[in-house]
Amino acid sequence: MARKGKSERSRHERKRAQKPTILIVVEGETEELYFGEVKRKFRAQWIKVEKPKRTDPRGIVLAARNKKKELENKGLSVEPWVVFDAEAREDEEARSYGEAIKQAEGWGIHVANSSPCFEYWALLHYSPGILVETPEQAITELAKPSRAKDYKKPGLPFDELWEIFVTGKPTNAATSRRKTLVECGEDPRGARPVTYVDQLMGAICETGGVNL
Repeated sequence: MARKGKSERSRHERKRAQKPTILIVVEGETEELYFGEVKRKFRAQWIKVEKPKRTDPRGIVLAARNKKKELENKGLSVEPWVVFDAEAREDEEARSYGEAIKQAEGWGIHVANSSPCFEYWALLHYSPGILVETPEQAITELAKPSRAKDYKKPGLPFDELWEIFVTGKPTNAATSRRKTLVECGEDPRGARPVTYVDQLMGAICETGGVNL
């Protein structure tokens, strides 16, 4: 019996060792809180959420590359992601938003960018077809009584969002929006509004063994 128990533990340990560490480097407090809740939901030591001191898009990408190397030096298999926003259209170029996306992709870092802001991802849970141009519009729409209950930035009603997320509604909305942009001849990566947070959530669910 003792040998069987040891064998079961060994299989469990091998399974855990094969699971990659999903590194999520975020820009803002809203994202940090949201993915912190995701980590708690999965009880996942294999999710690491980092908010570096330099939180412009290029700083986020650089921090992700450095943290990836640090974790790999500890023997971990790392799947790195960066999460940042375009913000207002007039600020997008100054923030090097597009350049940061290209840099991340060149370094093998996955990009879960949103334009105009992360709140657009949350808004898609309630209004799949909604289009917003500015962060202020996204936040105003999200805060309407018919949508996020008791919403107050920077926090999001995570449990409520999760219940909607598992239905596939926001992921389908994000995918459909990107498809529409392609059909219109636009580059979905730099378009507005758009979000790729669904891809990060999909990667987390796949690693965590949650079938949606």
